[in-house]
Amino acid sequence: MLYTLKESANKSSMGSKEVYSNVEEETEEQFTTNGDMDNEDTGAEEKMKFNNCDSDNRCGTDDSSHCSSNNYSNKVMNEEHLKLSESMSMSDKDSGMGPFPVSVEAKEKEKGQGEGFIQEEKSACKGGVSGMDRVDRVDGVDGMNKVNGVNTVNGVNTVDGVDKDAGTEKEPYGSKKNVRIELLKMCDALKNVGNKHFKENNYVLSEKYYSAAIDIVTKCYDDSNPNNIEYLSKLNIEILPFEVMVEKEDIPLLNEFYMNSAVTKKKDFISIKETDLYIYYTNRSICHMKLESYGLSMHDINEAININPFYAKAYYRKGCFFLLLSDFKNASDCFQKVLKLTKDKNSEIKLKQCRKLLFEQQFQKAIELEQKTPYYKTLILDNLKIQNVEAPIYDRNNLNIDFLKKVVDYISVPNQKLNKKCVCAIVLDVIKLLKELPTLVYLNLQEEETLTICGDIHGQFYDLLNIMKINGYPSENNSYLFNGDFVDRGSFSVEVIIFLYLAKLTFPNNVHLTRGNHETDNMNKLYGFLGELQDKYDEKMHVLFSDSFKFLPLAYVLNKSIFICHGGIPSKADTTLQDIEQIYRNREPLDSGIMTDLLWSDPNEDKGFKPSKRGIGFSFGTDITENFLKKNNLSLIIRSHEVRDEGYSIEQNGLLYTVFSAPNYCDIMKNKGAFLKFKGNSSKPECVTFTEVKHPNVPSLKYAHNLYQNI
Repeated sequence: MLYTLKESANKSSMGSKEVYSNVEEETEEQFTTNGDMDNEDTGAEEKMKFNNCDSDNRCGTDDSSHCSSNNYSNKVMNEEHLKLSESMSMSDKDSGMGPFPVSVEAKEKEKGQGEGFIQEEKSACKGGVSGMDRVDRVDGVDGMNKVNGVNTVNGVNTVDGVDKDAGTEKEPYGSKKNVRIELLKMCDALKNVGNKHFKENNYVLSEKYYSAAIDIVTKCYDDSNPNNIEYLSKLNIEILPFEVMVEKEDIPLLNEFYMNSAVTKKKDFISIKETDLYIYYTNRSICHMKLESYGLSMHDINEAININPFYAKAYYRKGCFFLLLSDFKNASDCFQKVLKLTKDKNSEIKLKQCRKLLFEQQFQKAIELEQKTPYYKTLILDNLKIQNVEAPIYDRNNLNIDFLKKVVDYISVPNQKLNKKCVCAIVLDVIKLLKELPTLVYLNLQEEETLTICGDIHGQFYDLLNIMKINGYPSENNSYLFNGDFVDRGSFSVEVIIFLYLAKLTFPNNVHLTRGNHETDNMNKLYGFLGELQDKYDEKMHVLFSDSFKFLPLAYVLNKSIFICHGGIPSKADTTLQDIEQIYRNREPLDSGIMTDLLWSDPNEDKGFKPSKRGIGFSFGTDITENFLKKNNLSLIIRSHEVRDEGYSIEQNGLLYTVFSAPNYCDIMKNKGAFLKFKGNSSKPECVTFTEVKHPNVPSLKYAHNLYQNI
């Protein structure tokens, strides 16, 4: 549950002194496997070693032309990442709470002690500084009390910034330097909490904390208020603590990090380049990368490089970005840039991998130019033998629900698999079926017939079986449409695709399959399906499945009014259903075009088209959806492609549904799964949600390419 620090007042005790261990202590090996985040501003070039590489990303080239999302402004990006609440009232300002709310008991316990927060009621402290490192602020706020008209700080009489007892001059109260230091201490604490969640694979939450730090720093150095100390002081009080949305359980940890922040008065922080902003951007970029928001990731990387062009880790992350897009040439350039700045074994390894993959990629293209006959046409089943007679034997002439369930019972047992010959026969028969289908399929339900639409499955076989348990197996009156992304990430993608293909063969008119962006070669090579097939069968099996993916339909129209695709509607102006029907789909998707948009695009609540957060496809607004529906005499769009906390969402004024059917996605997201049910000619679906079930102890992404795993 999310809390503002204000809402959490008196709900959190500071009695606990547990501190999450600094990511700085991580070894190089831990970084490469866990993707730890930056914890310190290395500053000088000689400090840019990666041995303690924390939460930021390492990536390359100064050329920002590689990604259209570089045009995003800081303002837009920060608004997307953090919604600030309304300014607090004056009564809040005088409440006397510390930087983070603590319980009354904790206040009493710490009052008068030499450490902890400033607890005196008259101090009206909003920034919460420890007793050993208290920084003075504006108008007697935060650490300065007036006693009989005399300013006091920690019991020391002061007048005009001079310590009367020690005779030493102090920093003026409310100076820009002091205000900024308090803000930067908060940012440092937010970053460290973000690092903690990143190490726990909670990329959504870690991204939120990095975004909060970015927002605070950029407001600190807002060019529209270059020398406005009053503005900064107001910002100080408002943002510390009430506008940062914090998980309740994170409040004690955030307090601890704040009080022990490495940010000190040693720097003047005159320029934004002296802050850790470039680290926060680099940290956030790896979160976006992990969440497949490649466009947002590239934006953050380029922001980091613009602030600190000598920051080697940012170039490393940029190289990783290009790796994930299979752009091995640009990735190589980035890792070369890293090695010019510093010595780094990881970059040396990845540079060698890139060069090898680039050679293989070019070699494969040369083969494809010569080899015009697809693999499925050359495969001879009679050359394959049945190795395991105990496994169910596929017979196309005896397909029924009993055989489907028999196969499910068999392959759901860990380490049990169908014979390769049977799997090949299933795929070949599916190809025959799919080849007969158009790119855009029209479906019409009878009055008593139901159609259940499932979103992304992503190799979560046991959650797919749970859908069958909840909603029933396919039948003549219980049809299914699986809306793409059957494979990758989850480690049971082979079982998922065998079930779906066998269900399609058993009920060809009642099981429908849409192609998703993960039914493509580039995604399979990185995110696990290729690796899983190599482990359970062999690499040639992926070539066969790849052939079958190319024949999957790209979209459906239900009851002449509901448009269904995996990603989103095309960016081409005034696209018609006839345009979609004419797409040549028997290929890998291009970098752009109608086919790519159908697989990759996402909706937004604004207007018009925008660059996609993914770096491929587009983000389309409500007006685009309205125009597409009106142009094609449709009423609703159903798509998948994005995780939703509840498993589904209703968007764009009810004109669009997103459905996602992989609960607790990748074993870390804690989201629900959902499916949508239509009956007869109904125009709106019934939304059914469910939670994850246990699966064998095989982690998600076990079979992902080591290039991905070590990012």
